[in-house]
Amino acid sequence: MSGCERGATAVEFALVLPALLGFILGSVEFGRAMWVRNTLQYATEEAARYVIVNQAATAAQIEAKVESNAIGLSAADVIVNSATTSIGSVSYLTITATFNFSFLGYGDHFGAGFTLEGKSRIPLT
Repeated sequence: MSGCERGATAVEFALVLPALLGFILGSVEFGRAMWVRNTLQYATEEAARYVIVNQAATAAQIEAKVESNAIGLSAADVIVNSATTSIGSVSYLTITATFNFSFLGYGDHFGAGFTLEGKSRIPLT
């Protein structure tokens, strides 16, 4: 190696490193977003199963069931709504859980977050 090429590897590494770290961090954050989404879906499905067995469940009981099954998420950050709708002669209960996802858990420091949602709908008898 001649004297003018001694720092070429370090310069190339310095140019590639930010892109590589951004890709790795983005992959991890995408995986975390999918984990949160799947957790919300699981929690609403479990609450729907609870309502099928306990037809007289109140909105507070449904919310508690969703929050207890949203493992790894703060109950204060999970917003639960349940609503009854009718389509024809059949009534349905729709349970929705939402979570405001922010990148790296730092809110607006790394761009605006977005809302993730899990939803389940069951027929009522």
